[in-house]
Amino acid sequence: GEHRLIIDGLGDTTGSYSFQLNNLASATSLPLSTTINISLSASETRLYSLNGTAGQRLRFDSLTAAQNADWVLYAPDGSIVNQAALSNDFEALLPTNGSYILALRSTNASIGTSGSFRVDSISSPS
Repeated sequence: GEHRLIIDGLGDTTGSYSFQLNNLASATSLPLSTTINISLSASETRLYSLNGTAGQRLRFDSLTAAQNADWVLYAPDGSIVNQAALSNDFEALLPTNGSYILALRSTNASIGTSGSFRVDSISSPS
């Protein structure tokens, strides 16, 4: 479909800004209970997809102290379920059935990062 992006600054100026559009169809399938090694370039975002069930609890386990990066879990409707620095673990209770997107993002414009992580299902809906 057609989309419009409007950047409206204060007064007659916008200041500096940047944005990135990602194709969710290009997300790599994320296998559960498998260690994933990553290397992100400066400002890179890597997308992973996984199917989830409402009420399922997932644990996102950072296996290294990766710096200058974060991870964000998006629900099928695009809302953020949870997020953290990539060096931190987190858990998420999935709100609905569907395809979730995990975005790993380098947060530094000049320095990349590397590390490893895994995602485990720690409970299923009853």
